[in-house]
Amino acid sequence: MKIPNCPAGHGEMTLRRLNKNTIFRDVEVAYQTEAFACRECGLEVADVDQAGATQRAISDAYRKAKGLLTSEEIKSGRKRMGFTQKDLADLLSVGIASIKRWETGIIQSPSMDHILRLTLNKHIGGSFDDFLDKEGILQEIEAASIKRVLSFQIEQEMKNKGLSKAAMAKKMNTSRTSLDRLLNPENDSVTLKTMTKAASVLGKRLRVEFS
Repeated sequence: MKIPNCPAGHGEMTLRRLNKNTIFRDVEVAYQTEAFACRECGLEVADVDQAGATQRAISDAYRKAKGLLTSEEIKSGRKRMGFTQKDLADLLSVGIASIKRWETGIIQSPSMDHILRLTLNKHIGGSFDDFLDKEGILQEIEAASIKRVLSFQIEQEMKNKGLSKAAMAKKMNTSRTSLDRLLNPENDSVTLKTMTKAASVLGKRLRVEFS
């Protein structure tokens, strides 16, 4: 790492860990960052990498203030579940670029954050559930999340067992169209009977419980 000199002519600068506060999206956040600072005049200078790290730190501080998953929480949660970025993108029906952005500082929407939490098997705070409930979208989001997870798991098991869609449909004694509806994460009109049959064909059991 090349250490810069102070532009004011005070010689070599030093690398410091700084505690900062700023207003981001009308919210005051506290964050830590690194930058080069002059011992005499206090001037601070950041290189490209440090500037990027600062932006991520600000974004994550805002996420924490708003009760959203941070970039590191999304990344570690994904790895804990054994998902690649593409796996998670497919599961959420988003582009892989979205996963990369969320893991490097771009802030996800509250509704997507809830889907991420459900998908990554995290527990969400009751106050945020209350917010979604008031907006009238809590049940809709939860249903969509569950369907995405089930569709992904069925498709993964089909791949593991080397089953094509045609073979899977035949074993289920159903049509390809019905199977496509089952595997479509956006289609929530699939019956419990169909999902149970798919699980049975794959040697699995579908467990449904109240919580």
